[in-house]
Amino acid sequence: MVMKSFRERLGKEIIVFDGGTGTYLYEKGIFINRCFEELNLTNPELVKQVHRDYLLAGADVIETNTFGANRFKLTPHGLNEKIYEIKTINNQNTEFEILNNFLFTVRPLKPEFMLVNLKTFLDRFSDFIIPELKAKNIKFKKNYNNLPDVWIDEKLFKQALLNLIQNSIAAIKNQENDNEGTIEIDAYSQNNYVIIEITDNGIGIQEEIQNKIFDPYFTTKSNGTGLGLTIVYKIVKEHNGYISFISKKGETVFSIKIPCYNIEQGLIEYTSK
Repeated sequence: MVMKSFRERLGKEIIVFDGGTGTYLYEKGIFINRCFEELNLTNPELVKQVHRDYLLAGADVIETNTFGANRFKLTPHGLNEKIYEIKTINNQNTEFEILNNFLFTVRPLKPEFMLVNLKTFLDRFSDFIIPELKAKNIKFKKNYNNLPDVWIDEKLFKQALLNLIQNSIAAIKNQENDNEGTIEIDAYSQNNYVIIEITDNGIGIQEEIQNKIFDPYFTTKSNGTGLGLTIVYKIVKEHNGYISFISKKGETVFSIKIPCYNIEQGLIEYTSK
């Protein structure tokens, strides 16, 4: 997925902005004698919900709730010393992560498929995550060779794998023992598919919640958005693939299965979409 500049997009397509945030907040029971910007501090969940509703309605651009966040407007409400907090609250509590992830889940993706050497792709991905794993004292292993070329959107597929790695890191962090954390990436061909497995020796996924982990907003993390695995599922499906997992205490394995085409098949499959 290629990110376009605002100027480039404006010259080629219609861009939809959100509506009147103040009017919508009034509709939700916040009266006009109230300082709407104060809600960034006192009721951030309401502000997030307004942003989500505009995204669901089709907005491409979301403005932060800081229109009147200046000393002149805030002083009558006794908030002139809170300007910085009000203006930066959207950067806290994973607000932008929540909105970006939400946008991922409600909008159709537009993958840009390319024929990619999977081994090279996984090597680059491994190089990308190794510094963070080393910093967290997590051992990393990789096991793959002689992999076929695959048709993928590299940026989207990297995001899917990264979300799984972040889940593994969290699972290892939540262990009750001091065992060395390990994450392993395996990949191999099977019939007309390639299978990529990410294994960790973390706390595992409790059996009673295993049927919920791909549901939007389901999370067991105190600061989680509940959208990470939903995004993984959506990206894998966009690649005509499947995702599954097995988990027990001390081991979780996520498996992504995507088709591998020869060049002629790939061109037919993906140019027809």
